[in-house]
Amino acid sequence: MLRLIYYLQLIRIGNLLIACSVISLTFYLLDEKISYLTLLAINIIVSAMSLGYIINDIIDAPHDLINNKNNLLAKKKITYKESYVIALLFLIVLLFSSIYINGKAQVVLFFFILPVLFLYNFYLKTKILIGNVCVALMLSFVFLFSALIINKNIYLVYSASLFAFFLNLIREIIKDLNDVKGDKFIKMKTLPIVWGEKKTLKLIKILIFFLCLFLFFHSYFYSINYYFLSMIILVEIPLVYSLFLLHNSATKKTIYKLTFLYKGINVTGLLVIIAMKEIF
Repeated sequence: MLRLIYYLQLIRIGNLLIACSVISLTFYLLDEKISYLTLLAINIIVSAMSLGYIINDIIDAPHDLINNKNNLLAKKKITYKESYVIALLFLIVLLFSSIYINGKAQVVLFFFILPVLFLYNFYLKTKILIGNVCVALMLSFVFLFSALIINKNIYLVYSASLFAFFLNLIREIIKDLNDVKGDKFIKMKTLPIVWGEKKTLKLIKILIFFLCLFLFFHSYFYSINYYFLSMIILVEIPLVYSLFLLHNSATKKTIYKLTFLYKGINVTGLLVIIAMKEIF
């Protein structure tokens, strides 16, 4: 039983459940019934994400100990052999499921999603800002890829995808601030290391400010049903609160807490997107 818990932690079960919610939400927004296509989308996206997390943990094990992160490989809770076997199983599921999706979705999967996934883990993650953009892009692409699988116009979910991109871009840069010590150890070129922590903090504040501005006007302009009110309560207030924290007390403890706050905003953001249905 304990082993199973470790395996679920390895593949970030919490993040996978959020991804499954995003897939289901995309089907809901596009008035598509839950069907075998939903299962295919879940199989492919969950397998790709799990594969990426496992590869990431294998590569990052040495410096994750320095950053005091919960890397099960670094803490020897799971062996490297187990990780390789689990990764191989997810790769098989992904490839088998991809046989049954349409041609456009296959092209995006094999010529964009998987190449970016592997390039990020083996090369791009060490590059200033590019690694952050890759992660945010991959997470926001769950909406777009789900729409492609059911052969709907991806323009219909661009707003939700754009929201997810900028929210996760901010979170990734905040995580880099939290991981400076370990990232320096393996000579990564993240924003806080290359630009310095003060300049990076300024960039984060600017991104949060403009995201707040964009979301406010978008929800106001498309104020349908409870969209505007839910956006203010569930997203805008937490974002403004994070801006306030960074401005008044940008300590290591604050930055660490913000990584969890932004994961929470990802979840509450899904509730707001449900209220956006009439826009689509």
